[in-house]
Amino acid sequence: MKMMFKKSLSVLLVIITLFGMMRISAAADYENDLPTVYLVGATQKVYKSGKQVWPVKKEIEDILLENSKELLSTFASSLISSDWSVYGDALAATLSKYYSAGALDKNGNPKKGTDIKHSPAPTVKKEKFGLSDYTFRYDPRLDPWETAKELSDYIDAVLKATGKKKVNLIGRCMGACFISAYLCRYGRSKVDTAIYYASAAKGSAVCSELFAGKLNFDSNTINNYATDYMGDDEISDLLSAIVNVTYTLNMLGMGTDIATDIFEQLSAEVFPELLRITYANMPSYWAMVSERDYEAAKKYVFGGVEDEYAGLIKKIDNYHNKVKVPLDNKLKEFQKSGMKVAVIAKYNVPLLPLIESSNAQADGKVTLKDISFGAKSADFGKTLTA
Repeated sequence: MKMMFKKSLSVLLVIITLFGMMRISAAADYENDLPTVYLVGATQKVYKSGKQVWPVKKEIEDILLENSKELLSTFASSLISSDWSVYGDALAATLSKYYSAGALDKNGNPKKGTDIKHSPAPTVKKEKFGLSDYTFRYDPRLDPWETAKELSDYIDAVLKATGKKKVNLIGRCMGACFISAYLCRYGRSKVDTAIYYASAAKGSAVCSELFAGKLNFDSNTINNYATDYMGDDEISDLLSAIVNVTYTLNMLGMGTDIATDIFEQLSAEVFPELLRITYANMPSYWAMVSERDYEAAKKYVFGGVEDEYAGLIKKIDNYHNKVKVPLDNKLKEFQKSGMKVAVIAKYNVPLLPLIESSNAQADGKVTLKDISFGAKSADFGKTLTA
């Protein structure tokens, strides 16, 4: 009887899913009565004198492999001396050659001459608004709180061009952090609906736990890492490249227990500097650090160099306290006063296997709990309790 019930339920769920997909497909060509301002993920390219400086064009792993001769030498020195700062300095010097042009300074400000191709002026339109009509381009390195002023100006320009009083906002991945900053800074008076699509507004587990140093290096994970993990985001690429290249250099007949010890030392002594060189100098990536990991992440990344990065820390503290912490209550408040909020969550894609929450149900970057603003789910391979 139980088996028949389960089969019947499965068939019903399939029918419901197919019907839902048909409705979504039918809605794909739907044009809204209100203009939609769309903020995509961190895809906008940054240029200096016409040359792309962010994101870095070369894969991190390719960069390290191209410099493997020098890295092998320093790796051997560290292996003999057990001083992994030697290998760490070599990694940092190698990455700096490629990342310095697009990196921000220690106050979280862009270097002179680096900028994006900004959104064109909104075109005049009065009805039948499509999703891609008004895409707001933002610099994926900068402070969402500061960028919220540009977004506010762009929304005003859209309203003027369309003659409407409100817009819809859609934020995807990092873009949701910039929408959150706008809502927390300017309120909901000009927004009819806010849609959080596969968003990192509550934090991306990959970014959050890497910044907090919540890494899990066990023998089996390291041994199978290179072939098993198929992540595609830039933060994961940083750690995966270091692990893969270091593990390649480590093919000297040593066991994985020794490799585990090596990575634990690298995590404690080297990774914070590598993060500061690459992504942790950018307030936008700090916006994707969850509330639960934030203080640990600041300690891990800036421990011992807090004074040097005081300007940057001030910015990320401001976003954390004015956006990340009050966001849930703000959205509930805005809903009560008439703004609609929708959440679209993706799931069933594993997280980076080297972070502590790697077994959590996720979309590859963000846990289902965070992406959905609190939904309960079982870990991969497990079921919910009664």
